[in-house]
Amino acid sequence: MESRIDYTGVSPVGVAVAYALELAGAAFAPFQFKGFWRVARVVGRFAGHQPMTVRLSAQSRFRFLLDDPYWSRVVCRQFSYEPEILDVVRSLSFPQGTHFLDCGANFGFWSVLLSEYFPTIAIEASPVTFRHLVKNNEINDFRFECLNRAIYSTTNERLHFDLSPENHAGAGISETGPVSVETVAIDDLVRQCPAMLIKLDVEGAEIPALDGAEQTLHSCPVLIIYEDHGHDPGSAVTQHILSDLGLSVYFCDDNTVSRQIRSAEEAAAIKVNPKKGYNFFATQPGSVFDAQLAAITRR
Repeated sequence: MESRIDYTGVSPVGVAVAYALELAGAAFAPFQFKGFWRVARVVGRFAGHQPMTVRLSAQSRFRFLLDDPYWSRVVCRQFSYEPEILDVVRSLSFPQGTHFLDCGANFGFWSVLLSEYFPTIAIEASPVTFRHLVKNNEINDFRFECLNRAIYSTTNERLHFDLSPENHAGAGISETGPVSVETVAIDDLVRQCPAMLIKLDVEGAEIPALDGAEQTLHSCPVLIIYEDHGHDPGSAVTQHILSDLGLSVYFCDDNTVSRQIRSAEEAAAIKVNPKKGYNFFATQPGSVFDAQLAAITRR
């Protein structure tokens, strides 16, 4: 049987670091990996910016850096990255020809996995992170399309970003940020497709990103996986989706049982960790996805 971890080209020090990360993962797994970040940050420094590849499935491989505490968790056999997303996607039936937009794709974890099933476009604003996204596309036989753009309400503007030197997942829009990136609206990415699956994790720009999807929401069934972060007690994104867009919102727990969220207050009650982003699911009332998500609540 082929190994889950590909050690090809990895130095002996890198192999030792990977084994140490696996051991740390086993130790921290009972505590939901709390504290693992600090250990991985220290241990990973011995490997430097050394890439390693992990097999996510029989068809998909994911490449990351051993000194990256955010992604090095995937070395651990006990760790599942955002498992609720894969659980929900596997529970639903999608119309043939559904497209997947990975908005804020980062290194491309979900682009890699879900491009097994859907035509996929991965959009990432950070030029540094985008290079890793392109590499993951390459090692998966160029299975999806990559765009170095910022998802926003309009296309062909330019936004400035502050890029965190230690946390690529923490980049954010800034009026004076050192990096300038061209924008693209969701409405301009895919037109006239039967249905769309959209993952939206754009570090605080979720509301303008959704404003750029108005035509899409009126033209086909859409399932949106969006992040509402624990540091926002008012749950502004969920409030916008419920009140301004009029969409149905659901939250899926660890047992793959979802419940409908009818107010921002209900969403806020779920977000007990201010350092964590929580994934919610939104769709048009009465759509094929709404009916299926409602059925999950009755399991």
